[in-house]
Amino acid sequence: MNSKTSALSNEAIEVELASPGQRLWAILLNGLCYMLVFFLSLSFLAVVKTISPNISEALFDLLVKSSLNIFSLLLGVWQIIWMSKYGQSIGKNIVGIKVIKLDGENPGFVGTVLMREGAYYLILGMIAYIIGSLISTPETAGGTINNLAFFACAIMVFIKSNMRRTLQDYLAKTIVIKVPK
Repeated sequence: MNSKTSALSNEAIEVELASPGQRLWAILLNGLCYMLVFFLSLSFLAVVKTISPNISEALFDLLVKSSLNIFSLLLGVWQIIWMSKYGQSIGKNIVGIKVIKLDGENPGFVGTVLMREGAYYLILGMIAYIIGSLISTPETAGGTINNLAFFACAIMVFIKSNMRRTLQDYLAKTIVIKVPK
């Protein structure tokens, strides 16, 4: 166990940091969840096409877009609820890790969803837009900025002296730990 001092309260809390491998597996599992949504949507559409082979092209296109949006929305809502309530995405839950504030408390909706995800990607988008407007196009810069941020975070999870905190963790004042058994 690693004892870390809370930057907010000067109280020592006993936690074990999530390993880089655990964090990577959680990201991959979350990606697989969204792939599953895609395949569920395709399966739904295959059933529709089988039941109604003479369905119009326009209606089928609407069903394609609607089913992907509905399944993605359901998964997104589930992820938001779990991140807010437990500090875990589906991938983090499977791997056995979670997000906590530096004082050991659950960050809730504001810390996990708004700060770690919403504000983080909004800031990256603004940086990409500004740089893209000055140098190239915002779209080109957006991909580059996102890739650089992902690469920086991938390196940061290996730096144990900084409690393996990524850019999102610094923004939200959080760490990712193993779930105590």
